[in-house]
This record gives sequence, structure tokens and C-alpha cells, in this order.
Amino acid sequence: MNPFTVPTRPSIRKVAPLAFLLLAFPLLIAMFCLGTPTPVQAATIEKCGSINSDETWTSGNVYVITCDVTVNNGVTLTVQAGTVVKFKYFDLNIDGTLDVQGTASNRVVFTSFKDDSYGGDTNEDGTATTPAAGNWGSIQIFNSANTLDYTLIQYGGGHLNGGVYIADSSPTVEHNLIRNNKYGIYVENGSPTIKDNDIEGSSLYGLRVNNGSATVSDNTFTDSGILHLYHGANADPAYSGNTFSGTGGGAINVYGGSISDDITWENIQGLNWPYLVSSDLPINNSGTLTVTNSTIEGNCGPHSSTDRVTGR
Repeated sequence: MNPFTVPTRPSIRKVAPLAFLLLAFPLLIAMFCLGTPTPVQAATIEKCGSINSDETWTSGNVYVITCDVTVNNGVTLTVQAGTVVKFKYFDLNIDGTLDVQGTASNRVVFTSFKDDSYGGDTNEDGTATTPAAGNWGSIQIFNSANTLDYTLIQYGGGHLNGGVYIADSSPTVEHNLIRNNKYGIYVENGSPTIKDNDIEGSSLYGLRVNNGSATVSDNTFTDSGILHLYHGANADPAYSGNTFSGTGGGAINVYGGSISDDITWENIQGLNWPYLVSSDLPINNSGTLTVTNSTIEGNCGPHSSTDRVTGR
């Protein structure tokens, strides 16, 4: 070999590993960064006032109710499965249609602004505040053409209403988890269908029916603070297939007003719970109270009867 020939192949072998590292270094950095993503807080969208045209709330956001929100008559508010809605002590009023699209495994959540367990620490106060019954108002339904299903509703009832409040309408409320509200469901008037709900941890009553003839079936009531059931003077609900457990059993509270309709008190589901009359209860000239194999308790003690009492 010519002693002055410069060998090139060995030089290439020595340089190649260094060149590879220089080229690969940015790729390694990128792979490291992609492997440890920074957590992203869900976007927060504030809602207040009237909804005047069809609107959709999406699951990628947390919606914060900063004043009463009303879905106007003829308008549909669609809420996608998994969407979180948080309230700062206000109501969601449904004069139109609320189309919740939750499922048993991916519910629409209505909860307190202080609740960090859904949607993260939206109020950004760490653990300084914790949610409780009455933190916000109600989902108030005034339109019979509604089905409220597959939601989680908690920490509401702040206006001494329920997590769900029904007035002058007959919607269907089914397959919901309704927990840790002051009242679970509050019916002011109408004939709603209330079925297959889990109503848990109500701080006052699980179900309050002031007026109307609600059909209440196959619900589970657990641990109501005072009693599971509260009737107003002109409440005439029908019960079947419901399960009652924990605190809150033993009686049906009856309070307020005067009987002006045809009302029947019966032995609800054969539980032998007495009707606990906790206020004056006059029967008006137009009213009739039929008591069928039930017990009435008041200041004079219990009385069992099968009677029909007509006002004068």
C-alpha cells in the first residue's frame, strides 16, 4: 500500500455514531416530553340568563351557572353525556326542553361549584371549601314534554326545593342518581312519573309532593334526614315497588294547607307507616279525604280507620 494514501473508511466508522446521536437528540427530547404530558384543566364556560335558541353543551367543558338560567318555551338545550354543570347557588329553569344524553355509565352531572370530584377544582380554592346540600337551587321543570334521565344531581335544593323541582307539569324523571340534596325531588303540582331513581342522603326529605298525583314506582330511597316522604294537603301520589332503607322510614309527614280535592290515604306498599299530621288540616266544602286501612297520628295520638270524611 502507498504510504501516502489516506484511509477514508475507518474515519467514516468513527464519525457515524456521533452524527447519529446529534440527529437523534431532538427526537429523544420530543419522545420524553410526549411521554409526560401536562394535565389540562377542562375549559370553563359561564352561563347566565335566558337561552333563546337551541344550544348544545359539550362534554369537553365545565359549565358554571352564575345566575338563574332559563330554557325558554320552544327551545331545546342539549347536554351531551359526561358533561359537568356546576352551580353558584342558582336554578336551571326548563320552560322548553332539556335533552340530557347521559347513559348509565356516563351520566350528565349537575353539582355544586364547590365540588371538585367532577370537572376538577373549578373554583380554584384547593380543599378550602367542600360541597353540601343546598349549595345551589334546582333543576326546575315546568314543561311536561321532558324526560330527565341518566343524570347525577347532587348538593342542590338551596331554596328549600329539591334537586329536581316539578311545578304544574307532568314530566318523566327516571334512572337518575339524586343524592345529598335538601329534598331529593319536590313536586309542587302535576302528575309526573318518577321511577327507577336512586334518591340518597337527602338532608330533609327524599320526596315531597305538595299537590298532584305523582306516580312513584321502583325507586330506591336511602338515608333521608327527616323522613323519606312528605305530603301536602292535596297530595295524592301512587306508590309501588319502591325500596326504603336507612334513616327516614316509619311515617309519612303531612303538613300545610287545607284539603280541597278528593284525596286518599292508604297503607303505602303495606308498610304500615302512619300519616303524621303536623299542622292543622281543614277539609274544605269541595274536599274529600278517604282513609283506607291506614293510621293517622297527631296531637291526639294514633287512629286507625277505613273512613271517608267530607268537608262541610
